[in-house]
Amino acid sequence: MFASAKYNGREYPSQRLISKLHNLLLKRKMNLPTSALINIIVPVYNGERYLSQTVESVLKQSRSDWRLLLVDDGSTDTTPQLAKEFAESDPRISVIIQENRGLSAARNTGIKTLTADCEYVAFLDADDLWKPEFLQTLIIALERDPAAVGIHCVPSYIDADGNPTIDSILDERVLTQLHPKSLRHRSHMSRTTFFDLVIENCMVVGSQILRRSVVDEVGLFDEAANTHEDWDYWVRAARRGNFLRRPEKLMVYRRTGQSMSTDKATMERGTNNIREKIKASEENSQTHREEIELAEQIAIYRQHDRWSQWSLRNHKYIGAIKQFRQAHKVAEICRQIDRKYRSVLNSASQADIP
Repeated sequence: MFASAKYNGREYPSQRLISKLHNLLLKRKMNLPTSALINIIVPVYNGERYLSQTVESVLKQSRSDWRLLLVDDGSTDTTPQLAKEFAESDPRISVIIQENRGLSAARNTGIKTLTADCEYVAFLDADDLWKPEFLQTLIIALERDPAAVGIHCVPSYIDADGNPTIDSILDERVLTQLHPKSLRHRSHMSRTTFFDLVIENCMVVGSQILRRSVVDEVGLFDEAANTHEDWDYWVRAARRGNFLRRPEKLMVYRRTGQSMSTDKATMERGTNNIREKIKASEENSQTHREEIELAEQIAIYRQHDRWSQWSLRNHKYIGAIKQFRQAHKVAEICRQIDRKYRSVLNSASQADIP
């Protein structure tokens, strides 16, 4: 029951109850569902440039049983005003404004306020976009596989001005030619496992939907992690089961010059920190530990392979030869581990080791 207030001896409904009734009437008037099966959490900090595009991509979804929570993390621009305007225009949108505490803390605020009728949780950054069929396609597929912890699709990439980046221009066909045995080319795979995620963070934020029950079990994002907090979260979820993987490009990831992902030194330190955390987790089973050992070597191989291919494209032939040699040394280590733990690959992944 909502609280009530007394004025001049008479009892009036609280502002919260009035707001709830108003939204309910507005939903009926707009012919909107009264339940929010999907809760979408969008953390935003000084996001006035792109927030409207992001919210519009949610409004254009082919299914409407969602609730969008905009968590403003202490913005100093017009973001709070924009967010409030969206909330006033659609009862499915709500806003929380907090002091600046960081990306993970903003996402955690959203997790703590999931609605009672929520069955699925999606995270979307305030500069990224969804195609109109994103929610419908992924939810239908996830409902068909009760054992999956979540589902994700393949992203396409744009720059700050909305132009396709090299990742989208090359596409899988050219990437396959450049990296014929690279684990990056995974279009044939229908699942993303713990093993896949330990090798690398192969899911970008905004491309996935998780079951509410899994989010309740995994808990909150690690607010102490400066980078790759999303990777850590996906790995923790994957210890409980596999993610389904859809080959459609239903999500658009924006790469801007201000993105942390462009700071390679910071990202590399963050990668090492997350790998150590994955290794040290008490939740790891014996199979997980075996997968981690093999995945570490494959990750090293892929790093040398990528540098060798980059050196070739830039006519740095001596560097390419050195990287190729290192890659093949690591590949032999992978084969030795593979022979020792053959069951790992059979049960965990269809990974292609050269």
